[in-house]
Amino acid sequence: MVIFFEHIILFLTSIGIVWFFSGLIVDAIDRMAARFHKSSFTVAFFVLGFLTSISEFSVMVNSTLAGAPQISAGNLSGASFIILLFIIPLLAIIGNGIQVKNTLPKKHLALVLAVIDRVGRELSEDPEWKDLILKTPKFLRVEDFADSAVIVKILGDTLPLKQWEVSGELRKRIKIAFDKEGISIPFPQRDVYIHNVR
Repeated sequence: MVIFFEHIILFLTSIGIVWFFSGLIVDAIDRMAARFHKSSFTVAFFVLGFLTSISEFSVMVNSTLAGAPQISAGNLSGASFIILLFIIPLLAIIGNGIQVKNTLPKKHLALVLAVIDRVGRELSEDPEWKDLILKTPKFLRVEDFADSAVIVKILGDTLPLKQWEVSGELRKRIKIAFDKEGISIPFPQRDVYIHNVR
């Protein structure tokens, strides 16, 4: 009976320690996200996703060495089950919903690219601009995925020293076309937490 109570005390102490250090990790993740101008979700996904997978990796190695790989499969399946059916719904209820704020626009990338190509073609056919453009501006590739943007590269040729004038007009027309098509350009959002200092 004494051993049973010792195990309960050890278990409760372990939960308390994990709870305390989890709070420190959450605070550190929040600060890291603010420092690098990334969403808390993104930083937590990569950092905590890696850190919490260490124990699962350890179970996988040890169960494989012990000749019982089914233990590792059960561990991963059970963890996924608990996360999807218990932790995420609980967070949504307690936290008044889960929001991932930095999202791609509602319209598909294909529509965005079609609009860019159409605007480039219209600009190169415009009597006021066609003499400055040697090659019609058109989509070349997706250049990068930024925090709140998909960066595309548009390529075209102009007369020497006219590239800034033409690119400025092209950007203006693309923005007007995006607005007409209902294509939104996402912008970074930051959560500000105010703590009472006494």
